Amino acid sequence: MRTGSRAGRTSQASGAGGLRLGVHPDARDPGAVRIAVNGDLDILSAPALIDCVTEQLDAGRRRLVLDLGATAFCDARGLAAMLDARERVCASGGALVLVGASDLLRRSITVTGLSEALPIVADVVAIHRSS
Repeated sequence: MRTGSRAGRTSQASGAGGLRLGVHPDARDPGAVRIAVNGDLDILSAPALIDCVTEQLDAGRRRLVLDLGATAFCDARGLAAMLDARERVCASGGALVLVGASDLLRRSITVTGLSEALPIVADVVAIHRSS
């Protein structure tokens, strides 16, 4: 799946099951991008997230933010896709954080022991304050 994103441009990509991924490069940092996950992140749509992350890494972006504010549902395969994304990003020398996770998704990440591997920050502004 090609998103056609370029520095400073926002693009949309659609995945299976109605998942939409919005790619929003950071105007202040060309190596950073926010990927807005809109819809269900599940067994049908998880590969689209991995494709999107891979495209961003191929474009030279190493600081990725997964914005889960509009994620309606996330199953075990969705969690696995986020872990896979993190492994790919870390292997390339980058970092991945999550923002906007619902209380239910936060709890799922915590009870499965994934909170260290999938760090959640309050919002995108908090990321810029800590960098």
